[in-house]
Amino acid sequence: MSGSGETGHVQEEEEEHFFKNILMGLDLSDQTERAVQAAAALSRAFGSIVHAVTVVNVPTSSAGNEMNGTPANQDEIKLRDEILYRIHKVFGEETRNIDVKVLHGDPGERISEYAEYLNCDLIVVGSRGQGMLRKTIFGSVSGDIVSKSKRSVLIVK
Repeated sequence: MSGSGETGHVQEEEEEHFFKNILMGLDLSDQTERAVQAAAALSRAFGSIVHAVTVVNVPTSSAGNEMNGTPANQDEIKLRDEILYRIHKVFGEETRNIDVKVLHGDPGERISEYAEYLNCDLIVVGSRGQGMLRKTIFGSVSGDIVSKSKRSVLIVK
């Protein structure tokens, strides 16, 4: 009997915990706050580590930017700071553990790549609620992430 108790204990320790590593893909849209709220609720429920990234749609050859996510100019610094402010409104003091990376390139592709790089369990993004015509012509970043990523994606409306 004690052997089966030990086996049960080992299995419990080996069980994978959901959402231990969450990536928020954020921009300055109205849906950012809802995405941050969802990520905050999940991180509190599961004790997750949370990362944040924003993507500027410019060529990836900009100096100092690849996976380290360092802002390349003053506009990117302002963007990062505004997103940090929005995160702070939801996370409060927990914000000090969240760094916002600024990447360059196609947003869907870069967010998917960064989630792989960080080995995230979940990507949380907002949906801008674009009309059908606009989605058809321009596509949607959230839909692009779903199709390109190997990770689970939560789209918050």
